[in-house]
Amino acid sequence: MKGAFQPGDVLTVEPVSLSRVRPGDVVVFFRQRGEEQDEIVHRVVRRISGGLVTRGDALAHEDKGVVTESNFVGRVCYKERNGRILIVHGGWLGRCRGWGLHCYWKVRRQGVRIIFPLYDRLRTSGIVSWFWRPRITRLMINSAKGTHIQYICNKRVVARFRPDTGAFECRKPWDLVIGPVEKV
Repeated sequence: MKGAFQPGDVLTVEPVSLSRVRPGDVVVFFRQRGEEQDEIVHRVVRRISGGLVTRGDALAHEDKGVVTESNFVGRVCYKERNGRILIVHGGWLGRCRGWGLHCYWKVRRQGVRIIFPLYDRLRTSGIVSWFWRPRITRLMINSAKGTHIQYICNKRVVARFRPDTGAFECRKPWDLVIGPVEKV
């Protein structure tokens, strides 16, 4: 669940009965996919007569299918991150956190649809390079693997170019001032 957990977090799962799980709790359950079973960690949105309705905090829609006693593993109560054990809140506090994360990701998805096309137009127009001129050092490196060029700004590599393959990668927002003319 993006936002609540990060790669590398170790989750402590408490085996409880399905009747003790409340909306807002984070649960672990199995979902059948073909011949395999996927283990899923999602937040409970609501209870219904057949079981639990769940959704990931960063997802737009509720999960298809219901979590029942047969595919339910347990409730997540702790996460361990970088040696620290943190409580995973459930109930109304978990609902608030889940709602906040859900809204954040919803706004972020909408923002990306608006901002990326604008950013792309700004990048291709070349307007930014008229008023923003960062000091970028171009460093050509010849090695056994071939020649490559690094663009450095404030002791940080912001772009790389390999003339032999034509591969070019540039970090944002420096791609607004390092354009196709700079690559050659």
